[in-house]
Amino acid sequence: GRQLVRELVKAKSFTKVIAVTRREPAAGELYDGDTRPPKLTLQQVVETTPDSEVVAAWRGADVFFNALGTTRAKAGSAAAFQAVEVDLTARMARLARKAGVPCASLVSAQGANEHGWVDPWEKVHPLLYVRTLGRKEASMRVFPHLSVFRPGMLDRLMGDRAWELAVNKLGLGLRVDLLARAMVLDAEAMVLDAGRAAADVNVHHETVHPNVVHAGNRPIEHWAVANNWKGGPPQK
Repeated sequence: GRQLVRELVKAKSFTKVIAVTRREPAAGELYDGDTRPPKLTLQQVVETTPDSEVVAAWRGADVFFNALGTTRAKAGSAAAFQAVEVDLTARMARLARKAGVPCASLVSAQGANEHGWVDPWEKVHPLLYVRTLGRKEASMRVFPHLSVFRPGMLDRLMGDRAWELAVNKLGLGLRVDLLARAMVLDAEAMVLDAGRAAADVNVHHETVHPNVVHAGNRPIEHWAVANNWKGGPPQK
């Protein structure tokens, strides 16, 4: 999410960015320098935030980006993990649609399957993870235009866990700045498609840029680099 906001702030095609967070971000966490860019608005949303307040803030937006995520360890339990990934996603998606947002872009995971088998005690986390992310995707299908990104291992560029650092050393993780760039480029095309559909009464919204899935690190990386990443990706 951090990298996605940074990319949106830099993108000239997006004139306003509302960063929805569950906590107050540190100064400079979502942008370069100490001064928040004028186009960036911060909105902290918690369980007690009124739905009407969220809807009012999102009216007029073109795209709902969902990079929400947690781990079972951080959440504290299997139920809490699913509450963040699925329930909170479903709430935000519902409010975005209520606000009239036509397009959405979601970070999921490779292998996501809402019908995946999980042991009755939900002890085997890889199985629970696959099903949970599949259900997360399902909760986003309320949008007429939806892009789902299913990367494999990620290189978060900061704060990675020990085993993730090992994967990154082997060059197997997809850099999150590349993932963010791919999502922004895809969203630019999606908004144009949605606009053309809205302008043509003979075209159903669902037939123009319907649900699209970008799966795998290499295809996503190619999409980001091939589509005019000037000067190549930033260096660590």
